[in-house]
Amino acid sequence: MDTVSARFEKYQTGIRNFRKETDLYQVTELERRCGTGLSGTMSLYADMLGDPLCRVRHFPAFAMLVAEVDGSRIVGLVRAGVKDVVCGKKISNKNHDVVGKVQHEEPVYARVGYVLGLRVCPFHRRLGIGLRLAQAIEDWCKDEGAEFVYMATEKSNTPSIDLFTKKLGYKEIRMLRILVHPIFFHSELVPLNVRVTKLVTSDALTLYTSVMGSRTFFPRDIDMILKNELYEGTWIATLKQEEELGLVSITQYSNPRSRGSKFVQNLLNGVVNSWAMLSIWKCNEILKLQVVGVPKKVHALATITRFVDHTLPWLKIPSFPDVFSPFGMQFIFGIHAEGPNGHKLLDALCCYAHNIAQKHNCQVIMTELSSFDPLANCIPYWKTLSSADDLWCMKYLNNKILDEKVTTSYSNHEFSFDSFNWCKSIEEAKIFVDPRDV
Repeated sequence: MDTVSARFEKYQTGIRNFRKETDLYQVTELERRCGTGLSGTMSLYADMLGDPLCRVRHFPAFAMLVAEVDGSRIVGLVRAGVKDVVCGKKISNKNHDVVGKVQHEEPVYARVGYVLGLRVCPFHRRLGIGLRLAQAIEDWCKDEGAEFVYMATEKSNTPSIDLFTKKLGYKEIRMLRILVHPIFFHSELVPLNVRVTKLVTSDALTLYTSVMGSRTFFPRDIDMILKNELYEGTWIATLKQEEELGLVSITQYSNPRSRGSKFVQNLLNGVVNSWAMLSIWKCNEILKLQVVGVPKKVHALATITRFVDHTLPWLKIPSFPDVFSPFGMQFIFGIHAEGPNGHKLLDALCCYAHNIAQKHNCQVIMTELSSFDPLANCIPYWKTLSSADDLWCMKYLNNKILDEKVTTSYSNHEFSFDSFNWCKSIEEAKIFVDPRDV
């Protein structure tokens, strides 16, 4: 018997649901051990503020499983959430009174599970515990009706990638860019010729379903996201000059409680030449992050830049954020821009978002976009804090082999569309990144 097998035989490992009443302390300690890494290495630790379910709690269905040895010690855990998202589009014919039938794109939904937070105690790795946890959470996703399951990790995380791709059959489907910008002591200036308007929830919902409703990974329950306590709001940036020319007037936005107000309809009908939008998710209310294992020289240099920025804010010196103490983060999602000045307006909105995060005492603000999304080039970020190798992997959960046609339920009707295999689909320039996936 080899060494690994001998060690495995020493333990009686069981997988079960997380119980907060008895497991909270052990799970918190496990997260700390896995997050802080080895002595002398730099890593990121996430403090979930006493709620290990906070990262999945806002999914329509969620679960957390733990691996327990000898009936008492928790040595591993994994989380997952299940939701319905757009997996493709179906071209259908609709009747038209004048010109007959016209083609119309309809989103096609699939039920998916999102696996995150797989952790195994450093002293119990290479025993198959991670594999058993991943298989168990897949079974739970199946029980919840999931057709697919996906996960995300850094491209450099070879052990995790090998586990999911080589042992569990996941396929690499997309590479995303994580863009992180620090929050300074000084406020960012929004250009004087830009007007920023906050939408009420009903108008934000209208805009989302109209502009992004067919985008891959767009959630069916977008309304619940926009009503969630972590949702800060949705903002639109337009040029004041267009308002002065009569193309759009903020006074037309007179009934903010009515769905599809005149202001939003002007955006959708192309009355406004250029506009941009984004939303903010308050991650700072559910977790605190901390970078540990940083060399003292780097820590000292960052402290100096923040001291100067705090003392002389009018100089607007880009200061390095204090990420070496527990800090909060906000997430930007629902990014969209249209028109010749859309990119500039999006940049102005990012400055506005910076100032909102500043009021919440956050240290960074983050977003995630497809590697091919052109809007990534006009969003301010620091390369030092960002990453271009967030890898998404997906697996088809049904036992049958995918053929050329896949039938998916949508609005209680069955649709089939040709040549579809989501696990092998071409990466789109734009996808929707759900803030609950962060």
